[in-house]
Formats: sequence, structure tokens, C-alpha cells
Amino acid sequence: MEDDNSVDLNAVSQHPEVGVIKVGPFPDDDYVKLIALHLLHKDMCPSRFIWPTLPDHLKDSAELKRLFRIGLASWKKQYDNAMTLIDFDWSDQSKPFMGLLRECLKKEALETIADSYAVISIDLFQKCVGLDREEAILTAQQLGWSIDGHFIHPIKPTNKPPPSNAFLLESMAGLNVNSSRQKK
Repeated sequence: MEDDNSVDLNAVSQHPEVGVIKVGPFPDDDYVKLIALHLLHKDMCPSRFIWPTLPDHLKDSAELKRLFRIGLASWKKQYDNAMTLIDFDWSDQSKPFMGLLRECLKKEALETIADSYAVISIDLFQKCVGLDREEAILTAQQLGWSIDGHFIHPIKPTNKPPPSNAFLLESMAGLNVNSSRQKK
């Protein structure tokens, strides 16, 4: 059962500056959650502005440094780099968020590849979507993309639906987005 006095980080992620003013600095582990939530919502700018507000002792955190690098790679659409960075020994509290972030990055990479590439090497494709070679080939086949030797030929979507947060909201339903800090 959740504590009625806990802080909903998902709500705070919508307006982090208000959340910090209302509840004060977050516990150390909650900064990873908060930044991950911004990245999941594709709110790159707010996630970047959290760094200056971090307590000094957290700026050496391997998880936070890596998470910022993932955000930067995602912003630059360097999915191969983001997928490499997300392979990390995350804390138990961060693992569910990173698993969801991995799936969101994979989905975004697939959309970008379909929109931007007429042909892509299987090696680059598998790095961008974070899959091994066999899984990457199977994924491309499931999407109806043709494979020719060492290359994949994506099919551009004809009627691209508007972006939907349904996948994200459904996936986030099981995450504990409440802070371990209690409201005053």
C-alpha cells in the first residue's frame, strides 16, 4: 500500500520546479526516477535543467551521469549510443525505469529508421534497436521489411498515426513513481 503522504514524481515531472519548491530537494534515488520520467515523456529540456539543482554529492553518481548521457544520445538520435549506455548495472529502484526507457528508445529508433532510411545495415540496425542479430532480423521481418544479404530495407509508414502516449501510460502503470520522501 502506498503512503498517502508520498510525493507523486510523475506529477512533479510535469512541473519539476514547482515540485522542488513544494517538497524541497528529493531523496538521492528519486533524481534518477525524475530524470527517467522526463526522458520517457521526451521532455529533454527539463531533464537537462535538473543537473544544476542536484546536490553536489550526487553529481558524481554513476547512474545519474549515465542517465544524462543516455538523454543526450537520445536527443541527438544516436540510438546505438543510447542503447549501449543503457546496458548498465542499475540499482534495483532504477531497473524498472531503465527497462521502460529501453523499450521507448527501441520504439523511437524503429520509427526513425522507418522514416529516414531506404536501406540500413543489419549491424547498425541491431545496435540502434538494442537487439542481437537474430532478434533484429526477426523484428524487421515482423514489420514487413525486406532483408537483402547484410541490409534491411525499411518501409516508410504511409499513414503515420499521431504520437500516442498509450504505450507509455500503460507501461508506467506498474512503476512506483512515488518519492520515498514524505510531504510535510
